[in-house]
Amino acid sequence: MISDQAPVGIFETDLDGGCVWVNKRWTEITGMVAADALGEGWAAALHPDDRAGVFVAWGEAAASSTEFNLEYRFRASDGRVAWVAGRAREMRGQDGRVSGYLGTVADITGRVAAEAEVRASEARYRTLARHLPGGAVMLFDRELRYLAADGPCLADFDLSSQAVVGKSVEDLFSGETRERIRLHYEAALGGEERAWEVRRNGRVYSLSAGPIADQSGRVESGMVIVQDVTERARAEAEQAALRRVATIIAEDAGAP
Repeated sequence: MISDQAPVGIFETDLDGGCVWVNKRWTEITGMVAADALGEGWAAALHPDDRAGVFVAWGEAAASSTEFNLEYRFRASDGRVAWVAGRAREMRGQDGRVSGYLGTVADITGRVAAEAEVRASEARYRTLARHLPGGAVMLFDRELRYLAADGPCLADFDLSSQAVVGKSVEDLFSGETRERIRLHYEAALGGEERAWEVRRNGRVYSLSAGPIADQSGRVESGMVIVQDVTERARAEAEQAALRRVATIIAEDAGAP
């Protein structure tokens, strides 16, 4: 059947929502054989936490003659969970009356997992930012657009989380600064670790950029950690000056 070649699950129900037919892809997504899906059997494949919501949304769509459109989960008998985007529309007979419904379910498990990972990553890095005294953490995607930004030192650069998130390097910076940042970020997206320093308003900031990879190892985004290292830089400068003085004294002492 042509319908069995479809990339989405397809189903047909009667006027009361009882299943009368599903295609092969529907059975693959739900883990249920077609015969068991008939009538009210299809509901057994719904995730228990989503079952009531699906019934409510279906009832509301049917009562208002609007499209059923909802994201929810199926849970197979082996425990496998699949997120789907379900849609269904009325079918009408020659007399114009509703005779049933025809719908589709598209497997969106990968997209939902990716979105959850992004949210989890943002939460982790916001926590990290709060534990960096005088620092900041910023996340950026492959288009060099900021996904998240948090930390007190953003203000030192006349930036804020609200002003940064959703903007790109191109939007926020210009000239040599923009090109330098672009080079570091693109290197991070290529899997490299980059570190550099910036001086602003008498302060010294250490910046480090690195890749963030998904479970398969693919680099999807990058992270920048900003730290105020002014006191450390001053201490290092003082130590270097003392070493130079000591060297001069030693050389003078050894002179004939």
